[in-house]
Amino acid sequence: MHRLLMSMPLPALIDRCRLVSRTDFMISAGIRKNSPTGNIHPDGLTKTFVKARKASGVNFSNNPPTFHEIRSLAGRLYKNEHGEVFAQKLL
Repeated sequence: MHRLLMSMPLPALIDRCRLVSRTDFMISAGIRKNSPTGNIHPDGLTKTFVKARKASGVNFSNNPPTFHEIRSLAGRLYKNEHGEVFAQKLL
């Protein structure tokens, strides 16, 4: 399944996420008792990012970038390229 998702074009992957999600979020915890709207807890997102960063096999310095540093950089780049409204909706 993982290999299939990695080979999918991004628009197809987004459509697939929308089909299976019952929330307003592209990435969600699902609708549960502790998360009735599907919101993901920021700490969970940060921990998952660390796992993905480690699994990437990329060697970082002694101080690898955090999720929030990468998100901030992406926000500035998207704002410069596509405008503030686009960047705000994306992030």
